[in-house]
Amino acid sequence: MKCRILLSLLAVCVMAVGMSVAQAATSIQLNLEYINPNDESEGGTWELLAKTDNAAGISGISVDVAGINNDAVVAGVSSGGAYGVFQSGDFSGIINVVSGDDLTSVVNGVGNTVGLSADDLFPGNSPTWDNSSLFASGGFGATRPVIQATTSANEFDVNDGSTAVSVVVPTFSVRGDGVATDGLLQGDANRSGVVNSADLGLLLASFNSTTGTWDDGNFNSTVGVPDANVNSADLGLLLSNFNGTSANPLVAGLGAVPEPTSAVLMLLAAAGFGCVSRRRK
Repeated sequence: MKCRILLSLLAVCVMAVGMSVAQAATSIQLNLEYINPNDESEGGTWELLAKTDNAAGISGISVDVAGINNDAVVAGVSSGGAYGVFQSGDFSGIINVVSGDDLTSVVNGVGNTVGLSADDLFPGNSPTWDNSSLFASGGFGATRPVIQATTSANEFDVNDGSTAVSVVVPTFSVRGDGVATDGLLQGDANRSGVVNSADLGLLLASFNSTTGTWDDGNFNSTVGVPDANVNSADLGLLLSNFNGTSANPLVAGLGAVPEPTSAVLMLLAAAGFGCVSRRRK
């Protein structure tokens, strides 16, 4: 009897969680492109992306980030000027990047159709972020940026497509193309996530250069060793990783915690197994 009651309650929870997940399907992503993936202390540039499955799109985002420079610029997700960027820093080093909510110039589809047709950090290799919108960009230093839990977003009302609904809590994550942190392979000159003939072509085109960067095939320049030569050592690193795939920096941070629906289903399965075991005893 107790098992039946427990299973009934869990079934109700599954339905409730399923509905709540459907109402809050907005995700925010901070892409980090390092100047030298082999030396992350040199910093690089960041881009702020957002996407939603709301057909009407996103009306605005407010993202608190630690570790970025206070230099955010609008990335032009709309031609109507509705998505200007404001940023400010506080005494704790948190930069608040705000974009959108200017409903006098509504652009529908932001976050699902307006913006990027394909992922811009790892083109062609990460469909998770295809059709997202690029809201802002800027720079960062030696400290890897971190998105704060105070991040939020507004979506358009799907009924009229022009009214901002209440703030929703999005999922958010940070990913990059660093060797140590993100698993980008030495030899992946074009940072596509796989070492192949395209990377070999870039290295050979710059072979014997004394001013080469990672993008030219210089893979062994590290902290304290500013080697700018593109030579046989770099070629050896590329060949040793040829046809290798990076340790999935492409969707870092997403899926690390089971979605509420998945978690409840696992709990439901465990409860059911427990009930069956008791009956057999």
